[in-house]
Amino acid sequence: MRIGMSKAGLLILILAAGNATAAVFCAATTSSIQQALAIAGSNGETDTIRIIIGSYAPAAGSIAFSYSTNEDNALSIEGGYTFGCGVRVDKASLTVLSGSGMRQVMRLYAQGSGAISVKNLTIEDGNAPSRGAGLSVEGPTGAFFVGFTGSVTVERVIFLGNRSTAEAGGLAIATRGGSIVVRGNLLAFNQCGDDNCALWIQSLASDPLTVIFGGNTVALNTCILGASGCDSGGARFLGQQNAVIYDNLFAFHSGADLSLQNPAVTADLYYNNIEVLTGITDTEVGTVNVPNPEFFDALAEDFRLLPTSPLRNLGNAPFPLPSIDLDGKPRIIESAPELGAYEILDILFADGFDGEP
Repeated sequence: MRIGMSKAGLLILILAAGNATAAVFCAATTSSIQQALAIAGSNGETDTIRIIIGSYAPAAGSIAFSYSTNEDNALSIEGGYTFGCGVRVDKASLTVLSGSGMRQVMRLYAQGSGAISVKNLTIEDGNAPSRGAGLSVEGPTGAFFVGFTGSVTVERVIFLGNRSTAEAGGLAIATRGGSIVVRGNLLAFNQCGDDNCALWIQSLASDPLTVIFGGNTVALNTCILGASGCDSGGARFLGQQNAVIYDNLFAFHSGADLSLQNPAVTADLYYNNIEVLTGITDTEVGTVNVPNPEFFDALAEDFRLLPTSPLRNLGNAPFPLPSIDLDGKPRIIESAPELGAYEILDILFADGFDGEP
């Protein structure tokens, strides 16, 4: 193992196992996060970027944090670390990457087969003319490019208040290979100018990809005022994919909560709260239509469910969720998880303590 420290305060650990090496970065400043992304794009290693708890917002540029690679090595980005990156606190709201309302927050652009993973972060206040003002994971799409063929995982991330004048203010993913897993996230108050303001999940493959979308809260994503081409605030799935969509909470959108591009998308739905669905499902079990999920205080950005919520214990899908919710609390408290990204904890913490150390 080798340990190095850059001028920007970026701690770098190089781990070797046989002929393979892995780099682990510990980033504590805005500049060190970007430096880690730049190094990871060309170092020929599997990379993990650990970000220390705090708020990070560059003061210039069209993209706050960008990554570009043509290598086949995996990249993992994780928030929630304490000083030195030896301990992770599993609460997504503690590590915030911001576009300050002026730039895209994070763009991960790859031409290769390396998997990309983003976990335990808040991505907020992005602003971009392209999809994924909060986060975009993609590669070249032209016929003469191999493109991005890696798997993508986005887990336990809060996407809040991101704005795109195209589609998908919050999250946009497009890949030609691997699989896509999006679980345990909150997407709220994202805006767009051209439909599907929360997220866009696209397969560019000729054969269907597996897409897993489970345990997410998708709420109050809206069209930009005056955007005549926009009438749907929710999520869109398109391209050749077999999607499994389960235990999600969709609420408070104009137009469709969920849009499926048939026949390319085959979709199995289990135990979701959906008011408006466009497209045809192959399987649909346990769907409910509850207009008011009973959030604690959605206008104050608190999307935890009240103990009286009718969506309590309805997450009966036979598929895995993260073991903890966005606040780091156990995912299953009673007989089944709640729909969405948060568990109700009044039974365990009825004495008024919230369980934080």
